[in-house]
Amino acid sequence: MNLHLNLGARYTSMTANSAGDKMTISGGSLAVGIMTGGAIAPNLILFGTFYDNVMSDPDSSYGGVSAGQASGTDASVYGLGIGLAYYLMPINV
Repeated sequence: MNLHLNLGARYTSMTANSAGDKMTISGGSLAVGIMTGGAIAPNLILFGTFYDNVMSDPDSSYGGVSAGQASGTDASVYGLGIGLAYYLMPINV
């Protein structure tokens, strides 16, 4: 069984299209992640992961027009999933 944690500062940009207009939210963000799992066969790891990326006071635009900084608001993206990792030995890649 193993545990992997991460924490870091990043720049994030999210874009969506609505009725032909593009909306963008972007800015500095804090990313937090946790993965845990274990070996199910030699060199084969099954793991679960959770990830969250939070932006405080992001910049926004709609239809190419800047709406400025959204003061006092947060934007968040998160994910939950499972994965497999296979290690090529003896070089541990």
